[in-house]
Amino acid sequence: RDSRVHVFRLTDFEGDTGNSLVRTRSDLREHKLERTKGCHLYALSRPGGSHLRMAAAVGRRLLVLQWRHSAAWTTWCAASDTDTVDGFQLVRELLVPEAPALLTLVDSPDNHICVGYRHQFDLVSEKTGDATRLHTVDAAKAHLVAALDIYEDDEAELLLCYNHTTHFQKLNDENTTEFDFQWNAVPDNIVCVFPYIMAFTYESIEIRLIINGNLVHNMVMPKLKLITSKSDIFFVSTAPEFFQVRKERIKEDRMERDSSVSPPSSPHCESTGSTGSNDGAKPLRVYRISFSCLTGNSPCERRVPTPSLPSPQPLLATPSFGSSYLSPDFQEGSRLRPDVRPSRSATASPVPQMPLLLPGCRSVSPKRPGLHKDHTHSASSDSGLGKSVSSSPPPSPHNHA
Repeated sequence: RDSRVHVFRLTDFEGDTGNSLVRTRSDLREHKLERTKGCHLYALSRPGGSHLRMAAAVGRRLLVLQWRHSAAWTTWCAASDTDTVDGFQLVRELLVPEAPALLTLVDSPDNHICVGYRHQFDLVSEKTGDATRLHTVDAAKAHLVAALDIYEDDEAELLLCYNHTTHFQKLNDENTTEFDFQWNAVPDNIVCVFPYIMAFTYESIEIRLIINGNLVHNMVMPKLKLITSKSDIFFVSTAPEFFQVRKERIKEDRMERDSSVSPPSSPHCESTGSTGSNDGAKPLRVYRISFSCLTGNSPCERRVPTPSLPSPQPLLATPSFGSSYLSPDFQEGSRLRPDVRPSRSATASPVPQMPLLLPGCRSVSPKRPGLHKDHTHSASSDSGLGKSVSSSPPPSPHNHA
């Protein structure tokens, strides 16, 4: 009931000598937005718009706020832009049928808000408050994950994610499940970086093609938690040296099976609720995946081609499940390649049967008609994947396979 939105500048956390400052609860008093008392959910607009916008949900009320200065003015007069709480101005207040469970601001000429409820997604106009039903979730126990806004030719489209399903929805077309695909596990977070869409769960990262939903790679990392995906992707996971992988014993020149050899245990067995001595706290490491590693550019515009176009789709090289998958050398050798199959079906072959591209080999992806030039792949040697503690890549828990 007493929750509010508080606004700070990043410089408020910088000390005189460049050290970080720790802010306490008492520091929040002068940085709170009074109108947002009781806020349980909020969302910000994507970079690239003329103004920063925010939608805050207070029960059934939606507060639409906008930053007083334009992005262009802030860029040219950065030294003069020192506002915090006073920078946000209330534009209007909207009323929705029930308390939202999910909010996403959609950039369009009229500006809309995608509102997720318990069993449906609606599109609400910021100007009039009129709501349009986008999609209804039939599951008895629906778990809404995310609503991702993507753009093609300045036309907004949405990826509605709930339970195991990701549903592709155009704002001006009828509802269709033609392009739906399923995840192997219910995601906690979804990140869209064209041409990939990534699902983060408690113990894995699942990477698929946004064009057809085909599985590219599934990477097991215990106690995984996404931190942010605003500029690059940052997440934490258990340090690799604490992965509990039991090595199989191999005995040569012995045909009979050794009953003392047991199958390898799961590297994330401590997360299943067991009460053994392995439940102690394990060190975590922070990892970073650069957007340029995946797309060759920053995905601020988030423009992707419609999946209904029967044009070639780029694919990653078939992933290796060894420890070299996270290494820079492997990432340098993984290039995008064309695939002639336009299928978006989740029943299609998850891993395309195509030859590997070895490091040093040169691959040229054909340009796609109508595709924004910023989305052509850049052959950068930077893998973009790093961690904050050590420079060595984490070994894969599937090395024994």
